[in-house]
Amino acid sequence: MNFWSPFPFVRITVAFSVGILLSKHLTFDIPELVLSVVTIASIYLLLTFCLNRFGLSRYRLIAGNLGILVIGLFGYMYALHYQPETESIDGVIGYKGVISSSIENTESYDRAILELENYILSDSIIPAQGKVLFYVKRDTVHNYSLKYGDVVLVQSRLNRIQPPSNPGEFNFASFLRNKQILLQDFVEYEEVKFVHNLPPNSIVQLSLEIREKCELYLKTAISNERELAIARALILGVKDGLDNDIKRAYAASGAMHVLAVSGLHVGILYLFILFAFRPIRNRKYGELLTGIFSLGALWSYALITGFSPSVQRAVVMFSVFIIGKMFKRQRNIYNSLALSAFVLLLINPFIIYEVGFQLSYLAVFGIVFLQPKLYQQWSPNYWIINKGWEITCVSIAAQLATFPL
Repeated sequence: MNFWSPFPFVRITVAFSVGILLSKHLTFDIPELVLSVVTIASIYLLLTFCLNRFGLSRYRLIAGNLGILVIGLFGYMYALHYQPETESIDGVIGYKGVISSSIENTESYDRAILELENYILSDSIIPAQGKVLFYVKRDTVHNYSLKYGDVVLVQSRLNRIQPPSNPGEFNFASFLRNKQILLQDFVEYEEVKFVHNLPPNSIVQLSLEIREKCELYLKTAISNERELAIARALILGVKDGLDNDIKRAYAASGAMHVLAVSGLHVGILYLFILFAFRPIRNRKYGELLTGIFSLGALWSYALITGFSPSVQRAVVMFSVFIIGKMFKRQRNIYNSLALSAFVLLLINPFIIYEVGFQLSYLAVFGIVFLQPKLYQQWSPNYWIINKGWEITCVSIAAQLATFPL
């Protein structure tokens, strides 16, 4: 236990994650599970009280393990709560729902996530819940396209997303299930009736509106379509306009990650802020002012990018680090990483299955844990060579950590 004592949030996050992972493979009776959690939690609290009251230090290991077990069971129950429920779609001839994501433009279709509100049967309308991967064929006559918050009536039959038919094939159904999507539909423009616009989240609506305005500014500044597509991807994370030749060129040069707005962009922004506030950081309240401005700038950038998942992860990571720095708390980078992961898992427990989430945390862990060990293997005499070696060690550490994935 002494080894783990400096890393409380690492223990909590690992236990919570194990509970989430087990929820996909083990099934328990919910009332019995709730009773078990309450019983174990009660024993844990009673034992902790006795330890503090009577100084029974030899039982601390038991109390700690009981606490970890409670957190693991809580993670299991929390994930079950988010599991999408399979509903019967027999007899459904239409449905009503609201567009709850940004719109992705493919060559022929507008693609979005639709949150179901009602199923339309031949003789009745019943409440519905769940998400649909929704494709609407682009309309060139009426020049109408989907928008975030559009409430629509659709005259079409929903389809379940089928598992792969070949062994070893990518399981698209499982991939979407982790995003709580069980259904999909391809419809013509004529099958969709617009009802009204009622955004489910005003902050996301504001974010998408700001991003659209930023895209308009870029269009006025850049006339070339290919250059505009690259600028939109680099700055805003909008990759709709990138053609296959551009993607292949970036992939071949090993710079494909630059086109995905992510932790790299957030890190560069944070470095600029630290450089700008350098004159006041050592003064009274300097660190506090730097932290407040940094948090505002980073979350504003997340807002501009439409709360892209990769930017969201990076901003949460940096926010935990910045808040600790603002209040001069003793920082442990492993605890900070674990805390940011725990916050993201609370928002969406199934983010643990997303490869972007896994790569982000493995890469940062590799840099933190492996880079110092690699760097110590050689000490160049010249400053410029030393800096080059230091940066190279960062890259090698990240590659080694993410290599298994």
